[in-house]
Amino acid sequence: WPTKTYFQDVSSSLIEGNGCLKCLGIAVTNDAGFPTTTFMMGENANFYYEYEVIKDMDTPIFGVDIIDSRNNIIHGKQSLHCGMQSVGSVTRGTILRCKQKVCLDIAPDTYTTVVGMSMISDEYYQMADLISYAELTSKMERVISISKAIMLNVIPRKSGLPITFHGLCNLPGECEIETISKYDVERRNL
Repeated sequence: WPTKTYFQDVSSSLIEGNGCLKCLGIAVTNDAGFPTTTFMMGENANFYYEYEVIKDMDTPIFGVDIIDSRNNIIHGKQSLHCGMQSVGSVTRGTILRCKQKVCLDIAPDTYTTVVGMSMISDEYYQMADLISYAELTSKMERVISISKAIMLNVIPRKSGLPITFHGLCNLPGECEIETISKYDVERRNL
């Protein structure tokens, strides 16, 4: 867990919530564990969020959205999407430490983030893969949302191919090519 000096002041961020949580800090590190907000394309950003539970609450679900300079959410993922085990309901005074690793295989740009937490009954958390996403989200309650929590800068890679795709993000895939000589083409046409 990062030291307190790695955590950024989020007091100037837009913080909305229902009063169940207080954000104690947000930190971002690279894979070596050093605080940074500048990453080369394809590097991992490790987000750390720490909250104090002010009022008892149902099962927490935390996550981050990454928003580009045109205000498009190019990535959003919650702990529920990762298949994490439920921690169940949490009581007043509990400290929640959340870590989320995101591979920033995205286009060079400056991005803002929204960090947040929702809650859901443990019953619905456990059956998340059995119900529709619409039904699941209708059972969630937003607890806290911190807009513009962290600004990220993604830059071209310094070694190898600087830009490994075009567009917003790099989607997994494969490429193949086959060559057929002029002679084989002519032979097949016979």
